Amino acid sequence: MDDLPGRIAEANRLIDNEPRLAGAAPGTIGRLEQLCSALSKALPAMGVGVSLLAADNHGGGTVAASNSASRVIEELQFTLGEGPCIDAYSSRSPILEPDLAGRGTRRWPGYGPAAQDHGVGAVFAFPLQVGAARAGALDVYRDAPGALSPHSMAQAFTFAEVAMGLLVDDQHGLESG
Repeated sequence: MDDLPGRIAEANRLIDNEPRLAGAAPGTIGRLEQLCSALSKALPAMGVGVSLLAADNHGGGTVAASNSASRVIEELQFTLGEGPCIDAYSSRSPILEPDLAGRGTRRWPGYGPAAQDHGVGAVFAFPLQVGAARAGALDVYRDAPGALSPHSMAQAFTFAEVAMGLLVDDQHGLESG
């Protein structure tokens, strides 16, 4: 499926088929957690997280993750003040780091080693944006170094688009979640 509507429909099918965990958050947050879990299985990846940021890059945090380890890795960026999510949001473009141990530690001297300590070998961040509006980023974590295949890149971009659509369509769900 090379057409965007078809890729979005497939992403939503995968999300719909992803079971909700007991005690999962309701509404948009719960759906974003299902999205993270579905994408981590579809790629495959060790984890996926979605974080929101404020316009000044100083506020924000993790709103959904595929698992507890991914939530910890995602939160490291806000604790350390650097990382792929922050860069993707700031630059409005994907941040692709297939070798966290190499260039990644030079790029993020705090986050790179800390993420490696949690088993991350590669990280890819996709901005959540539509037009001039931006909200955060979707991060994909892999345990081994290496680039994403073209198909995996397309999936990640599609899931980021679906995530942004959820955020735009259901702001009330975010407020209550």
